[in-house]
This record gives sequence, C-alpha cells and structure tokens, in this order.
Amino acid sequence: MARWELEAFFGAFQSGTRLSQWEQPAMRNDLVLCCTHGTKDKCCAKYGYKTFKALASTVAEHPLPFEVWESSHLGGCRLAASVIVLPNVRKYGRITPEQALSFLQAEARQQRFLPGYRGSSQLTPAQQSAEIAALTQLSTEARQPTLALISDHGDDQAREIRFQWRLDQQQGELTVHCQATTLWRVDTCADLAQGPTESTVWHAMVNG
Repeated sequence: MARWELEAFFGAFQSGTRLSQWEQPAMRNDLVLCCTHGTKDKCCAKYGYKTFKALASTVAEHPLPFEVWESSHLGGCRLAASVIVLPNVRKYGRITPEQALSFLQAEARQQRFLPGYRGSSQLTPAQQSAEIAALTQLSTEARQPTLALISDHGDDQAREIRFQWRLDQQQGELTVHCQATTLWRVDTCADLAQGPTESTVWHAMVNG
C-alpha cells in the first residue's frame, strides 16, 4: 500500500467501511525482505542496500521464484545485511552481494542457505544454535534433512536438545549439547560510541 493511502485506509478500518479497494491479488512467489533501515542503524544502510540491489538484480537476471523488497528493521543489525524469506519466516544474517545467487538458489530448492542461516524463528536461541549444528552435520551438497524437535532439557547455562531427522530413505535421532557463554560485543553500529555490552550466546556440539 502506498504511504499516501494510509490515512484513508485506517479511517475506513476504524469506521467499519469495506476495505475491498485496497485488496491485492495473492503473491505467487516467496517474498525476500532485506533490511535497509539506515535511520535505525547505519550498518543496515551500508551493507543492507548493497545486498538488496544484488538480490533484486539476481532475480531479474535469473528465473528465480522471488520478489525482493527493501524492509525496515528486522532485528540483528550487527548481522547486516539481515534478510527474511516469507512465508517460511527463515532469517539470515551477513548475506553479502556475492552470495545473492547461491542464497536464492538454495531457497528456491526449499533449502536453507547455511552460511548465513540464523535458525527457525519458531525456536528458542539455544534451539536455533542446535538446529544449525544439526543441519551442518547432516546436510550433503545436494540435500538437507528435515528436522523435528523431540526434546529440550536443561537450564539457562546448558541444554541437551534432541532432533529426529530424515534424509531421503534414511532417518535417525541426533543429540546436540548447547553451552551458554557470556561475551562483550557491540550489537549495532549505533552502539559504537557507547562501546560493547554483555551478551549471552550459545555454542552447540553434536553427538551422533
């Protein structure tokens, strides 16, 4: 919806008027959102816009089933360029212009692009780390497994997370041990002046 239509749209919404004039046909392709929100963080303007242009031009030049849009804040500014693919809601970080084609080709195959994958949005931070570790362990050049979370036990310092996996005709279970570590980091370019702050991250180790 165009910005200049917003006032009329919200007025109609509040009054209960039919909104049919703003209806749009359903999108036929997946949507790739790339954060370029420079007023939120300069990282997103500097790195996000370059990646957005590369993604858009790659889709224009190749038969890939995506629409590419610029987006406002997606979170994880320190990981710029930040990208979300909808409707699967898969989040990525530090996608470079040089990775645009490989990234889009992987998503077109319904596979995660592991070099920049941040984990399923439905999972906790520890589970996301475990998911990435499991995918890295089990994936081949051509195929990735499907994963189903079986259990998650532990506390805010250590967790044992188990997945059931299936890849072609093979299947099994995989255990991932996650350990919390505290470090000091700068979360966004906007934080450079105030310096690093304390953050908790998870390290994952796979057990067969």
